[in-house]
Amino acid sequence: MRYSSEHKTKTRSRILDQAGLLFRRKGYGGVGIDEIMGAAKLTRGGFYGYFKSKAELFTEIVRDEAGLGRMMRRRTGSSPKELHAEAAETLTGYLDPKNANVIAKECTLASLPSDVTRSGVKSAKDAYTDKILELAHEYDRTRTGKLPAPDANPSPEALAAVILSVGGFSIARAMNDDALSKGMLDAARDKALELLR
Repeated sequence: MRYSSEHKTKTRSRILDQAGLLFRRKGYGGVGIDEIMGAAKLTRGGFYGYFKSKAELFTEIVRDEAGLGRMMRRRTGSSPKELHAEAAETLTGYLDPKNANVIAKECTLASLPSDVTRSGVKSAKDAYTDKILELAHEYDRTRTGKLPAPDANPSPEALAAVILSVGGFSIARAMNDDALSKGMLDAARDKALELLR
């Protein structure tokens, strides 16, 4: 039986959705093809009709990054003042301890850096690098009102804001002291926003 292209597209999306959730929760090494396909309510044999390998699937998850980068790209402001106000709103939500579980499930940038490194999948590292650069360019857009050229080097301020926002979330999430974790998230947000003025 031949499936329509619409059916194939929906099935591929279902695999990507479930794999993304599993990779962000358990890491690259903690998830196998059987578990991914089971979560998508499909058989293992169907996997290879959509992806050549687990590494290729992982790269797609990193490339299709959900989370902070996507939220920053959705901003509609055109001036630095408008973009900064939207960035403040976005980072306040992103770095709010109440949202940590949701962010951990959705943000590839914050959830998977160690897994990208440990996986040894070069294409995943390339995709992760691209997503970090896209976020840095969004941060530079906040400062200038214009999106830099894709091959432009991000400013030191934008790179530091990436480290504060993504790294701040990752570190705070690993801590068992709620007050210290919140203090770290607040400091990361405030300093990142200061750098983006």
